Amino acid sequence: MTYKVRILPQAEADIVQNFHALHELSPQAATGWYRRVRSEIETLTQNPARCAVAPEAKIFQVEIRQLQSGRHPGIYRILFRIVAESHEVHVLTVRHGARKLLEDKEVQRFLES
Repeated sequence: MTYKVRILPQAEADIVQNFHALHELSPQAATGWYRRVRSEIETLTQNPARCAVAPEAKIFQVEIRQLQSGRHPGIYRILFRIVAESHEVHVLTVRHGARKLLEDKEVQRFLES
């Protein structure tokens, strides 16, 4: 089954912000990171349930999964949910792996998008 992937506004803003931060350090690395993240998000069209449940899923009222992108120390977590009824994957946020897990106050913002 093929899923339609929707990158929600917060995730799109995260991608742009991460790109700009990396670009200040290395334009070439930032371009590679951007292409890799977009490519990995696109893989979610096929079998998104292959990805692990995110550690902070216990605070969500829906199942949140994560796809990790990159290598240590530059691992990013692509957090998403699968909407089975509409055969969609909603990408919620793209966060550096070193950042703290999502907190309760952040959860509702992602689910309202």
